Amino acid sequence: MIARTCLRLAAVYSLRGRTIAGDRVLDSSLAGLPPLEGGEAVPFVVIYTEGADLEDAGGTLRAGGHVDLVFEAVCPAPAPGLGASDAALELSADVLERQIRVALEDHSSPWARRFSVLAHPVRVTSLRGASQASDDGIAFVARQVTVRAELLAEPRGAEPWFTDFVAALREEEGAEGVSYADAITLAVEGNPAWSDIISTFSPVAHAGIGGPQGDALGLGEGPEMDGEPIITTEPAP
Repeated sequence: MIARTCLRLAAVYSLRGRTIAGDRVLDSSLAGLPPLEGGEAVPFVVIYTEGADLEDAGGTLRAGGHVDLVFEAVCPAPAPGLGASDAALELSADVLERQIRVALEDHSSPWARRFSVLAHPVRVTSLRGASQASDDGIAFVARQVTVRAELLAEPRGAEPWFTDFVAALREEEGAEGVSYADAITLAVEGNPAWSDIISTFSPVAHAGIGGPQGDALGLGEGPEMDGEPIITTEPAP
């Protein structure tokens, strides 16, 4: 459903450059850790949508309903083998989660305003990822924040919010925004084949991620493949 895609993208662009993760905010990444920067591991966020339900459809299959938007916030130690206290990593994860929540409610941000148009949060759950070290010696702490929200109805093509959304995507730097804009416009206004979507959406290498670090974090397969979250979680104490 395209409204879910738009919600995810609004969250991504709302957060980029607004947290300690910098621009390392990824849409549904199926890979692993971003590469080291200057020899240091850095925080990052992966955003994806999980379950959705529509209890009062009102006779249509394209009403909004509820959706679960998931933020995987990962804070690694600065460098492989470099000591960082558990308390410092835990604090970093707490700071990143707070920054995520604040950025999504910052109505001075055009993308945060678009996020608020698309969804009305009704429940927020925060789970703690297990602290561990990768095979490369990178310790990390992660939090999984799930926002259950009432989602706007599926776009039919001419709604002002959708026109504004597509135009804003085209104004983003790089090829990513244009690729998304082309793909979702084709999906809403036409009846594309699978090959049309693939050819329209030029894959963008967000950060050259993958490799053994991703395998160690359990990020290699992604939530869509096996139904499991990117990070194994446990309830916060």
